[in-house]
Amino acid sequence: MARDIEDWEEWTCFPNQLCDIPTSARRALFYRERNSHRGIHQFQNLEKLKARVVNQDFLEEICELKNLKFLSLERVSAKDLKPLKKLNNLRTLKIETANQVIDFLCLSELTHLNALYLCNAKHLSSIEFLSESHHLARIGVEGSMWAQQRIETLEPSAGLKSLQEIFMSSVRLVDKNLTYLANCPKLEVFECARFAPKSSFEELRQLMPDLSCRWCDKYEID
Repeated sequence: MARDIEDWEEWTCFPNQLCDIPTSARRALFYRERNSHRGIHQFQNLEKLKARVVNQDFLEEICELKNLKFLSLERVSAKDLKPLKKLNNLRTLKIETANQVIDFLCLSELTHLNALYLCNAKHLSSIEFLSESHHLARIGVEGSMWAQQRIETLEPSAGLKSLQEIFMSSVRLVDKNLTYLANCPKLEVFECARFAPKSSFEELRQLMPDLSCRWCDKYEID
């Protein structure tokens, strides 16, 4: 599933009051206003949660939801992501617009994850913290509509044993060498910005003839 995008038809908007979440709900949306999140840790049936405006206190409570398998955090003002290590059942983690987070290393310790997506992370310029993340099948490190994510190099991704899909839209890549990805034995999909010269994508295509990559197939823009 590309980027693990999910549409939950029972939710048409993000509520900001806990009374709007059924106690039996297995998935929910929630938008924090001031302290409206207080008590969300009691919703232990939740397996999937999309949360917006996540400060440190809200994150701490979310990380008491032991049955979470899918978690999406948007507009994150929390500085410390270490509480996420409590979520032993988590399989998919998305973090969007985390401007206060400086240290992402703790995410590499979430070895139960299958998919990790980071979008518009102000202080993220290196993916070195993922260099031993052989458990991840899907990785997304992306910018936004308004700002490109500056990433130094793809070298830390070389040799990731389980990686099947990598997403890097709206990224400015400093090291234009793409051949590091050829050392990922299971890689099938590479969706990215046109952030390297045509020769770099051609070299990657020679090494990975079956890789699904738009720029490897047709570099020119009509």
